[in-house]
Amino acid sequence: MKIIKIFLSYNCYPIWVYDEFNELIYNGENFINISHENQKKLFFLDESLLKICDEIQKLYDSMFTNNENLFEYNEDLKVVNQLKELLNKVVEILSESIGNEYLIKIEL
Repeated sequence: MKIIKIFLSYNCYPIWVYDEFNELIYNGENFINISHENQKKLFFLDESLLKICDEIQKLYDSMFTNNENLFEYNEDLKVVNQLKELLNKVVEILSESIGNEYLIKIEL
């Protein structure tokens, strides 16, 4: 089955798409080993969804200190709650647009 994986990781796009062979075909920046024709089939990756994903990534990354001396996670409950709302919105949008074609996996 095709899979859409939603996960949070520092400096990493929150949605990755896998084909029925569990091969990565989209990582938020690039289409990987997929024809232009098949890229069109990923219609659910529309501009509004990608904007929400960009916001999720920025919010999540904002909870980290990353400089030459320190890399540290700093939990902020306000940001965590915003992330939950946005992630729920992403799942809702995807569920409405993809039906049973993809399995949505959330890894938090």
